[in-house]
Amino acid sequence: MDETKLRVMWEDFEIALTEVQPKFGAPTADLEAYFSNGIVQYGEGFSEMERRLNAAVGASMLSSICACACMNEYTEELIL
Repeated sequence: MDETKLRVMWEDFEIALTEVQPKFGAPTADLEAYFSNGIVQYGEGFSEMERRLNAAVGASMLSSICACACMNEYTEELIL
């Protein structure tokens, strides 16, 4: 196989998510039951954290470097 012609598409990742079962953590059915009504907004701090994490996830879809920068910024604020 010629590695220079190898292409991984987004659909490959979506298929992998259905094929691979987590070894650790709560079973998916349990998590779905806990979040059946959505995530409860506990206040301004929680909303800001959720916003930043969503931004990091969005950035990771564009670039792994950008996602790391977003997470570093958030982590530094937690430490301070």
